[in-house]
Amino acid sequence: MKSLFAVALAIFIVGTPHEGTAQNLSLKAGAAKVDVTPAETALPRNYEGILDHLYARAIVLDNGATSAALISLDAGGVSEQIWQNVTGQVESELGIPSRNVLLTATHTHSAPAPQAGVYVPKIVEAVRLAKQRLVPARVGYGNGVSYINVNRNI
Repeated sequence: MKSLFAVALAIFIVGTPHEGTAQNLSLKAGAAKVDVTPAETALPRNYEGILDHLYARAIVLDNGATSAALISLDAGGVSEQIWQNVTGQVESELGIPSRNVLLTATHTHSAPAPQAGVYVPKIVEAVRLAKQRLVPARVGYGNGVSYINVNRNI
């Protein structure tokens, strides 16, 4: 996720057109998460209950000329209907162009399929809260080792 964020940030900063004039743009960022866990009574029959909550997480970036939203949803996937509804609302209500919205799923197999009518308002709320929390951003990086997707028998 860190590398995805870094690439999106670089494209956002470098790829923003500036009308040929020197502008003093400053990068702002805000983050938020909203609980999207279905009610226990709304779970499919084969589910035994709720152990961990599910979230929609959003990061909003704004450089003074344009803005972008990076959204992740604890779900197995994101349907076209959810994508269309979220990006439409984010563009019309929050002024973030749909071409600047990245919506992805964490690809958990422990969550029921998201229903657009229930999830869309919560996802948009995460973006709304992130936009309200914009503060001057600092950009940095780090490195390390992560042993994920490694065959434990090796």
